[in-house]
Amino acid sequence: MNTLFQIENLYFESGSDVIKSEAYENLDKLANILKMNPDVKIAVHGHTDITGDHDKNVELSQKRAAAVKKYLADKGVNSSNIKDEGHGPDIPLMKGDTPEAYPYNRRVEFAYFL
Repeated sequence: MNTLFQIENLYFESGSDVIKSEAYENLDKLANILKMNPDVKIAVHGHTDITGDHDKNVELSQKRAAAVKKYLADKGVNSSNIKDEGHGPDIPLMKGDTPEAYPYNRRVEFAYFL
């Protein structure tokens, strides 16, 4: 079974793979859940907005997913249970080439596998 979910406030600045500090509390909660359920495996899907070069955005989205994986691993989650993937701007949360859409599309989503 594969289920997709998001964590509130897990966003990034434009052009950055640095996790915004307001995400730490929710990522810490996720880390605790994963540590209590060591058989659960997750995929971390990084995304970007549509601005800029497509190939660089794909690379950036991979870095965002890797940053989240590292954060969770640093909190004690088994890194072999975390797969990180970058999708660039190809799967927007909010459609459109607008300033309102950009921050929503600079995100990370998760899928878990039982």
